[in-house]
Amino acid sequence: MTYTVIAKCEESGCLGIAIATYSIAVGGYCPFFARDIGILSTQAFANPALGPLAVTSLKMG
Repeated sequence: MTYTVIAKCEESGCLGIAIATYSIAVGGYCPFFARDIGILSTQAFANPALGPLAVTSLKMG
């Protein structure tokens, strides 16, 4: 099982992410950031190639 929490600080606007799973080094290939736009995470059988595609979608709105 994988748990992902994404949060935004109301005061500073800072974004953060936490991931807990069985896979070692999950933080190296699941979270993706788009500066001043958003943050996202892939899960399950994570494909690192999906992150940049999702970031592009975030930028497009």
